[in-house]
Amino acid sequence: MRLSKEEYCMFNLASRIKIVESDGIFLVKRVLNNTYEIKLFRLYDFYVELYCNYRVNKILKADPLKGKQWLSKFYMDLINGFNFC
Repeated sequence: MRLSKEEYCMFNLASRIKIVESDGIFLVKRVLNNTYEIKLFRLYDFYVELYCNYRVNKILKADPLKGKQWLSKFYMDLINGFNFC
């Protein structure tokens, strides 16, 4: 079953995490302020970030990104030659 971004957003956090872990394709991760690990996944035809507080080993958010233009600018320093189109 494929979900749209809007349908995905209707699920609670625990369900979102399960969907990403089962159907998502992991792309890259980054660390923010030595506390948060942000993992980027491709899920169906949109992208999702999992925000994890790795000091307490807890996922705080599993939200879709707004758009590909923002995505490529935000991750450009981590990814060379990666095409988000």
